[in-house]
Amino acid sequence: MHIIALVVLIVSWLVLILCAVPTAVLADTCYVRDGGTATGSSGCAASGGNWNIANAYDQMPTTIRGNTYLVAAGTYNGFTLNTANSGTTLITIKKSTVASHGTSTGWLDSYAATRANFGQVLTYTDYVLIDGVTRNESNWNDGAAYGFHFNSFRTNPPTNVGKHYTIQYVDAGGTDGAICHYLPSASCDAGVETAESFYITGFDSNPATDWIVSHFRSHNVKLPFQMAGAHDVLIEYGWIGPNWNKQAIRGGNQNQSYNITIRYNKIVDGCRGDPLDGTARACTAHIAIWDTTTAGWLDNNNIYGNVILETHPFPDEQTDGLQHSNGCIRIGGGDAFAGVVANNSHIYNNTIAGQDGSASIHDCAVSISSAGTGNLSANNIWYVTGNVTTGCGGTCANNTAYTDATQFVNPVVSYPGTGFDYHLAKATVAGTTLSAPYNQDMDGVTRGSDGTWDRGAYEFGSGDVMPPAAPTGVTIQ
Repeated sequence: MHIIALVVLIVSWLVLILCAVPTAVLADTCYVRDGGTATGSSGCAASGGNWNIANAYDQMPTTIRGNTYLVAAGTYNGFTLNTANSGTTLITIKKSTVASHGTSTGWLDSYAATRANFGQVLTYTDYVLIDGVTRNESNWNDGAAYGFHFNSFRTNPPTNVGKHYTIQYVDAGGTDGAICHYLPSASCDAGVETAESFYITGFDSNPATDWIVSHFRSHNVKLPFQMAGAHDVLIEYGWIGPNWNKQAIRGGNQNQSYNITIRYNKIVDGCRGDPLDGTARACTAHIAIWDTTTAGWLDNNNIYGNVILETHPFPDEQTDGLQHSNGCIRIGGGDAFAGVVANNSHIYNNTIAGQDGSASIHDCAVSISSAGTGNLSANNIWYVTGNVTTGCGGTCANNTAYTDATQFVNPVVSYPGTGFDYHLAKATVAGTTLSAPYNQDMDGVTRGSDGTWDRGAYEFGSGDVMPPAAPTGVTIQ
């Protein structure tokens, strides 16, 4: 009897232990191909899925945690990401390539020859990786070279707010070449979207958090980035423009926007004003993070290593050029700006060019709340070719305006800006030496390696090249 009781006890313990162990999520590879006819689970490898038309999905299916969805070139509908979370297990959506496409059954290299085009993605769940895999690194404005195109990405606050997203190697926005016309009437050509490329927004109790948007292109939209109600966001290595709104990147706006890093982007004609809003002819600022009433909600924001260019004359541009009413980059309230002050924020080593317009209303300064603590704007440069007010507000160091075209390799400011190159043709006056991650430029060149820390987005000379450092304050998993 004692032996039987012992066996029963051991079995009971084993049952309890097995029940306490989390069930593992079994990863599968699923195939999406324009024209596919698979249904249910039949488009996934465990159920016989492959690239043959009968074994691949025609559209993105309902996603399963742990699965990877490989997508062939083609045109697809938008979709909603709303699969329930399972800890931190990812949903992965990747563009298929010749080098990486899962099974070879049914595969043709033509499936990797062009991009996959989707409509809008509604980002209602957490822990998602969307990876287009490819782009043309010598021309970030080459939309066809990105693996994925999406019309937009959008949360739906207050309840459906995605967190922990990585979106990379994607083209997002409207129709290439479409132009918003100021004259002869305030109207936009078909194909110019009225929404954002990336609507990363939540509400006070449910913010959007832990987003990385990297190696991307945003164009032909009204507002590229809306981040009112977001924190711990990284925006990097992107091309932004053309776009039509009062800002290219907006934060605050009566909500939280903190721990945001905006680095190594090329913003080209990204803030052309809103022709449908008579009060919004001017660009309030290319990057604007202000206007909220809760202390701390505008803190720890870092903007560095970007090139910001407006070209002229832009098609149907206002006769007095592009106007700026509040500067080119602004973080925090105070100093006549709405909202609480920002603290521990930085604007470093940006290059700003082509910001020409009416001398009476054309402020292209960079500034952070003067009443805040731990703030600094340093090493920013402007290339001035017309009527523009440059300068710095708040705590500032070593910011410079240049009128000498020979300072840069090819400082094009004429529309459409083809061939512009704001690498330095010669060293600048020495700037402020900064610690990591600010000690490298967009190309990965170590700043100051030749003895001079140059001002602007690019360090002069080749120097030592190192991979970009991860930004502080971002907790992407």
